[in-house]
Amino acid sequence: MYVPVTVMLELEWVLRSRYGYPAAVIAQALEKIAALEKVIMGEREAVIAAAAMSS
Repeated sequence: MYVPVTVMLELEWVLRSRYGYPAAVIAQALEKIAALEKVIMGEREAVIAAAAMSS
C-alpha cells in the first residue's frame, strides 16, 4: 500500500489539532506506520526524521 507524504502530514495535523494528542504519541504512531512491511511511504526517511525530532 502506498501512503503519500501528504497523507502523513494530514494525519499529524488531525491528531494534533482535532484530537489533541501530544507530539510524542503522534511521533510513535508515524514511526509505527512507517515500519509496517506492506507500507510504501513517500518520503519515508523525512517522515521518520521528523518524528524522531518530535519525540
